[in-house]
Amino acid sequence: MTGRPTTVAFESKSPHTTPWLSIEFDVGEEPSELLSDLRQIDWLEDERMIRLPPLDGRQEITVIGPTGTGLFNLWTDAERRQHLPVVRRVLRRHGFNNVPWNRLTLADLL
Repeated sequence: MTGRPTTVAFESKSPHTTPWLSIEFDVGEEPSELLSDLRQIDWLEDERMIRLPPLDGRQEITVIGPTGTGLFNLWTDAERRQHLPVVRRVLRRHGFNNVPWNRLTLADLL
């Protein structure tokens, strides 16, 4: 059975300086190589968020990047310029060339 492809998107909330990755995949087809490569650059599954039950045979996980030194552990501009190119290179190696960035509003988060 061929499932739907894994999808990846950056997501952030205001002030949109520190994104996280939302990765969605078919249940039983976790992208282990991608997750392993992300772990190597300190992008880890957010342990504070439990995995929600699968919906329509799809599982979504949240992967967060290194902690920033800005207010509320957000990235500074320098940290953003440092971390984003590295994670984008890893994503490109796995075939994710044009990863969307969903800038969430308060309404999206409620």
